[in-house]
Amino acid sequence: MFFQSAKSPSPLGPILRSARELRGVSLSDASLGMRLSTEELAALEEGHPLDPRLARLHAVNYARFLGLEIADIRQSLPALPEFSPKNQQFLSNSVRQPRIRYRAPREALAPMGKIALYLLVMATLLSAWGMVRQLSRIRSVPWVTSTHTIPTR
Repeated sequence: MFFQSAKSPSPLGPILRSARELRGVSLSDASLGMRLSTEELAALEEGHPLDPRLARLHAVNYARFLGLEIADIRQSLPALPEFSPKNQQFLSNSVRQPRIRYRAPREALAPMGKIALYLLVMATLLSAWGMVRQLSRIRSVPWVTSTHTIPTR
């Protein structure tokens, strides 16, 4: 702030209009090049943008399109938009009870989760089938057919 000049910034609208006229670009050609409506560009050149939240973004893009240095016109740019309006509280929606909708478990899983679940179920079934098959091959189960008898009283 010490090294900056104390002169007040000039309005942005006339700067943009004079730069456009100096380049010889019509407003309709500029709107085609910028992909913005002619009304929005005209409003920027008049100093009354249609959407104040996007005014700074549109003004910077329009200035770059016209070949202006942003550092030279920084003081003339519209103010930055607020992140949250002053009349709105940050946690205003936390008071409401959340609406919980019941979903079936298969609906809640993502597609890859469904595939992983199906693979896990198949692996479990195949391993159980393999164990039963291996156990059926054993001719004598040692703990059932032992030759050792338990003495009775």
